[in-house]
Amino acid sequence: GIEHDAQPPARLPRSGGGGPDSDADEQGRPLVLLFKPKESRHVEFREELTLERLTHFSKVLSLPLISTYDFETRQKFQDLKVPMGMMWLDAEHPDSVENRKADAILHRLAIRFSGHLVFVRLNSTRDAFLMRPMALNPQRAPVFGIAASEEPEAARFGFDEGASSDGLRRGFWDDADEAFARLESFCASFLEGTLEASHESAELPPMYRWLGPGFVDEVVWKSFRESVYRPDHDVLLELYSPFRPQHRTFRTVLDLVAEAVRDVPGLKVARMGTTDNYVLPEFGLSDKEKSSSFYFIRAGLERHRKPRRFGGRGGKAEALPEKLLRFVHEELQDPPWDLNERIMWVNGEAAKRIQRLRALEKDYEKKMQDEWMQKELEEFERYKRLGKFENLPMS
Repeated sequence: GIEHDAQPPARLPRSGGGGPDSDADEQGRPLVLLFKPKESRHVEFREELTLERLTHFSKVLSLPLISTYDFETRQKFQDLKVPMGMMWLDAEHPDSVENRKADAILHRLAIRFSGHLVFVRLNSTRDAFLMRPMALNPQRAPVFGIAASEEPEAARFGFDEGASSDGLRRGFWDDADEAFARLESFCASFLEGTLEASHESAELPPMYRWLGPGFVDEVVWKSFRESVYRPDHDVLLELYSPFRPQHRTFRTVLDLVAEAVRDVPGLKVARMGTTDNYVLPEFGLSDKEKSSSFYFIRAGLERHRKPRRFGGRGGKAEALPEKLLRFVHEELQDPPWDLNERIMWVNGEAAKRIQRLRALEKDYEKKMQDEWMQKELEEFERYKRLGKFENLPMS
């Protein structure tokens, strides 16, 4: 027979709030039920009775309680434009305890948010590319996220378990009630429009901590706001491509600048790679493959922070630390420290460290080229022995 859900579907706050006539409104509302015979259940429509909400309700419930993500279901999601709660299960350990517990929680969420969200299972290997915009890690499955729709530009929201190790991650799923409560709150916040959208982000090692003045703070998008936009100090920030030529040499450039300003109060030096991290539009970085760009960000409220871009040409790596020091000195508006003294020190260090490192990098590049040439020669000789070149037409 058809039965009520054990747990009623979620109900969003009505736009008018709960006034003294709320009970009377409830008594005067028509009863709207959608029957799901194949699932032996029915769902009551409990929202404000408008065409838009009723249409959304019926679209969501036109799909199974939980779908498996594949080409066919993806087409349905694209056509219906419905929000999706997405659970990636661990494909490498399909029978793991964590997978079973996560799937049970997914079922509870699907019941709880019937008519509001579509829920879907995904494979952490095959569907890993869908995790990237949510800053989720395939190696940490099971993981959960929400997509506002299947459209490519739709907002994505990744759920952060706050687990920095495999043990803590397993512990999250072990406590099923606590895990459900946190995911329920996450889904409710999405429906209320209070979640901040996620973006692509690399990850820092679990034990990473900034060592303080004199050292460069390594930043990823997940830590960007906390490390760059919310501190009470000015920030010199580099956005760089980790695939730039002589990458280690140019890392040393910023290391030298950080050392040169280590005793300057209220100033921090940071860098973030652009390949695996979202970059805010206000930085005006149209080409994420660009070698590097530098910005000065003055201390202040996050909404008032405006990055100022270093306009000088980089040139040789040995000359760049001095240029950056002059840039910082100018942005700080004549600070009480001797610029010339610091320039003399940084130029001396650059001449020693960068030239030594450049020589090592050139040796490394030559070694890699020699290895590549050797492999090509070996492959040529192998093809020659197999007679691959005997019947080639002669020009």
